[in-house]
Amino acid sequence: MTKVFGHRGSKGYFPENTLLSFHEAIRAGVDGIELDVHLTKDRQLVVIHDATVDRTFDGSGYVKDFNLVDLKRLKLNQSFKSFTHYQSTWDLERIPTLEEALEIFALAKIDLNIELKTTQFDYPGIEEMVISCVKQYAPSLNVIYSSFHLPTLARLRACDPNCNIGFLVEQPIPLLQDYLKQFQLNKIHLDKSLIKHIKMTSDISMQDIKVWTVNKTSELIYFLNKEVDTIITDFPDRALQIRHELKANSS
Repeated sequence: MTKVFGHRGSKGYFPENTLLSFHEAIRAGVDGIELDVHLTKDRQLVVIHDATVDRTFDGSGYVKDFNLVDLKRLKLNQSFKSFTHYQSTWDLERIPTLEEALEIFALAKIDLNIELKTTQFDYPGIEEMVISCVKQYAPSLNVIYSSFHLPTLARLRACDPNCNIGFLVEQPIPLLQDYLKQFQLNKIHLDKSLIKHIKMTSDISMQDIKVWTVNKTSELIYFLNKEVDTIITDFPDRALQIRHELKANSS
């Protein structure tokens, strides 16, 4: 059965990559959650998508130039007040550390996709730090580490030969199955628009593919019927409902 992962939690309804968003995705019944990790100036692992804080928080500048204590002072910016479910308590949300997020997931016992944001800046040692953090705070969690940056994936494999890694792909790549073998990838994390470019072979199947970011009802139905390994979506409740309906109709 295709898994449903909440994209940055429940991004369509709640402030992305916050503890609130993670809790809400878990409450919706997701199979897993996808989140993003950067490294601060004082080498702390924090959960935020962009290299800067500007889009989602009331500050300005690169995450790498902040110490954790200063990042923790930032509040969500005003854009989230337009969300349907907005409440004043959202103002209490802060940029979480990876440790804080892992403690939630360890209790929920769901799968986790950690994307290392290493394409814009070099974060020396981030691969080993992330793996060590997972082993310390959520050792029994089923985790896959992903990146657009192949050297990051190679370093993850070197840090832990048994870890699961996924290559994020946003443009057509010839002979994608060769990447799976050569770089010992567990999954291909594919932009949804690229599915038409993928030729299924004995070396690559729908079960090798996680698809992002799938939000429209028609797209959700399409990829659920395709039986890809995982759908990553901003609206996990919608995806879960459609999956339930398709399963009921098939039986």
